[in-house]
Amino acid sequence: MNLCIVVPYFTPFVRGNEYGLAESLTKLGYEVTIIASKAKAPREIKEDFSGEYPFEVDYLRTIVNLGDNPLVYGLDIKDYDLALLQEDYPFICHRAYTEAKKQGIKTIVSSERTYYPAGIKGAVLKILDKGKNKELREGVDLLTAHCTAAKEFMVL
Repeated sequence: MNLCIVVPYFTPFVRGNEYGLAESLTKLGYEVTIIASKAKAPREIKEDFSGEYPFEVDYLRTIVNLGDNPLVYGLDIKDYDLALLQEDYPFICHRAYTEAKKQGIKTIVSSERTYYPAGIKGAVLKILDKGKNKELREGVDLLTAHCTAAKEFMVL
């Protein structure tokens, strides 16, 4: 099975969720590609992520990074059997979801969100939760939460 993990940023040096998931699925025999923007979260700006990984990494050209939510060029998931979207609010995940639906590709969204950020980010997220995020959560083939608090936070 050929699957992609779609995230706004990929930070291999911290060995976070996406890295561990991709590494474990690769060991189980799956073909895994992490698809992320070339943008970096504020804490990662000076880091160099080039290196060898036991899975593929496809860094997409970033148009703009809007409030830690990058818009990208070149998202293509037609060759995958499954798209795992990390969170319901990143624009890159919205695009991947839309493309997956057009192609008949199964989708999973995984959420760890347990609160709204302060300020404008929180206000925008609340608006997205009533529209595109809700559409994504209701349309995916499987919805997972990292913890009970994330499950209870999700607006279903």
